[in-house]
Amino acid sequence: VAAIYIPEVQAAENEPFEVLSGKRVTVDKKSFYEFTTTHFSDFALVDAEELGIETAEAMTAEEVKSIVKELKLKITTKALKKSIRVTVKAGKETLMNLKDSGYTVKYKYYRAAKKNGKYELVATRKSAKFTDSKITKGKTYYYKARLAVYDGEGKLVATTSLKNCKASKRQLNKAA
Repeated sequence: VAAIYIPEVQAAENEPFEVLSGKRVTVDKKSFYEFTTTHFSDFALVDAEELGIETAEAMTAEEVKSIVKELKLKITTKALKKSIRVTVKAGKETLMNLKDSGYTVKYKYYRAAKKNGKYELVATRKSAKFTDSKITKGKTYYYKARLAVYDGEGKLVATTSLKNCKASKRQLNKAA
């Protein structure tokens, strides 16, 4: 799919249309094509291959699995007044490519009481940031995260391993 701008008839003699950059997006398990323009006019969504327009190739599920398997996540934590903010950092370009190919990326946040203890799922978010407010002051918490990638129908395609994420440790001060 490609989005094109169709100029007025007088200008169309030399170039019948202009290709606009855009991407596939999924909202509530429905696929859309999103593009940005600076003006109102005549636009169309077309079969890019039929018109000979080059577009970025969508990644196959196997390619996604291969990429996600090797993805390393980095966790940072910050103590707030009554909570701990957890932030996940991953390959920004890789995540954009996944989203541009129509996949949905979610973050699964895990917490444990010991570094090598049992990590339990505490939240799943579309955001790379999570605020954990169900904590006790003075207690140390260890956090890890996993990345889960879903196709346009909401089916899980790939997920990172907890082993690909180094734990981040944080404690709220007792007298906060």
